[in-house]
Amino acid sequence: GNLLTRTTRVAALRACLGNPKLALEDVVGLDLRDAAKALELPEEVRGWRDRRKMWWVRKHTHAKYAHDADIRRRAKREARAREREWKACEDAREGMERAEAEERAYMAALALAAERRREAAERLLMAAEEEWTTKVDAGIDPITGARVRRGGGSKRGSQSSSMSGATTPLASARSGGSGSGSGSGSGSGSG
Repeated sequence: GNLLTRTTRVAALRACLGNPKLALEDVVGLDLRDAAKALELPEEVRGWRDRRKMWWVRKHTHAKYAHDADIRRRAKREARAREREWKACEDAREGMERAEAEERAYMAALALAAERRREAAERLLMAAEEEWTTKVDAGIDPITGARVRRGGGSKRGSQSSSMSGATTPLASARSGGSGSGSGSGSGSGSG
């Protein structure tokens, strides 16, 4: 009974079903449960041509799946390449913007430093002009530092005109040149 192959049992079952006069128990070695399981298997129900056809379908179906998988892998690679290219472009753009911002900040710092130097120079010139004026008002020669004697009227007038004729440092700096004053004083007195 068990020596019969499943295909043989299926053939016996078909023979029994094809001949209604024969009972299933008359088929030697036929197990109804095994026969039912055999009938559920498509490869054994069909002939060898059907099995070959199923093999061809499985083979080409697998090839199709492999081709689709290759297409998906290629699409993923291309998407990753595009993402890397986009990231490189973004990094380059951010680098250019950062360089431009640094250049603008550097130029602004240079302009601010130049403005501060100009203001400091103006303060120094104003201080020098005030010192010049103070010395002149106190009767001191701003150039030599010698105290001017306040003698006779003509001599005093000529000396004051000599000091007043000299150009102050601020005026000289603003005019872009250098100023110099010259004067001669002469006086005679009798006592």
